[in-house]
Amino acid sequence: MGRKKSETRKREIVQSSLNLIAERGIRNLTTARIAERVGFSEAALYKHFQSKEKVIAAAIDEAGRRLLEALKKAVEGEKGMTSLQKVFKAHLVFVENNPGVARLLFSDEIHFERENLRAKLLRVTERVQNFVKDLLKSGIEMGEIREDLDLEAAAVFYLGVFQSQVLLWSLSGGTKSLTEEFDRLWSFYCELIEK
Repeated sequence: MGRKKSETRKREIVQSSLNLIAERGIRNLTTARIAERVGFSEAALYKHFQSKEKVIAAAIDEAGRRLLEALKKAVEGEKGMTSLQKVFKAHLVFVENNPGVARLLFSDEIHFERENLRAKLLRVTERVQNFVKDLLKSGIEMGEIREDLDLEAAAVFYLGVFQSQVLLWSLSGGTKSLTEEFDRLWSFYCELIEK
């Protein structure tokens, strides 16, 4: 029973941290603020995580796990271009529903100051990129995507389109829907990859 309670507490801490990151950014995330948000002392927080960096590492892991789960769920029973379209939309919806993820993606603290966190974020990004490459391969096998397509470049371009849209959404303060431009962006991507 104690282990289950500890895991539950860790999930609460991670989710509260992601919420605080969405509201204030990583630089303004402190163990005191996390503890206050979760509703216990800072000393109690340290029983679960030794530092702010460990909390952020767990947040990256959790966000990555949930993102890949959402992307896999989006393609259940789908193949080819339809699966890729559903993944792209699910990816945007995931970030819109989890704005702390956008802050993680573009954080200077992760990119320049915390090599281990940068490596962790890179691994998550590579898993998404490989997932997209597999969908592109499936589309080629089904005859919907050009056979001469550079899979690596197409997957990187997918990430570029996604991250550009997230950046614009984030800079606007999330004032409009992240999926508002979905149809236009998807049509443009299709022109590049379709047979």
